[in-house]
Amino acid sequence: MEIKYHVVAKRWFQKSAGNTYHSCRVYKDRVLVGEVPYTYGYGEGYRQTAHEILLRAGETDIVKYSDFLEWERENDYPILWEVHDVTRKRDM
Repeated sequence: MEIKYHVVAKRWFQKSAGNTYHSCRVYKDRVLVGEVPYTYGYGEGYRQTAHEILLRAGETDIVKYSDFLEWERENDYPILWEVHDVTRKRDM
């Protein structure tokens, strides 16, 4: 399996309001493609954010897929997902 992309996501739960946020950085061949430093999204919302980053960066091999998971499955899962839950907003 060849890892083509590396996604580093951090999730933070805001206890006072009960909201979840995440940050997302996407690398292709160890070069930063794009990032979203802070956005609302719970659970695995960072996957959608990563997909949007890749689309904005012009990664044409995923454009034809509306379902990111389908693209991963058909391409032998070329993404290394690194997800961290952090306790403070400033750690994002």
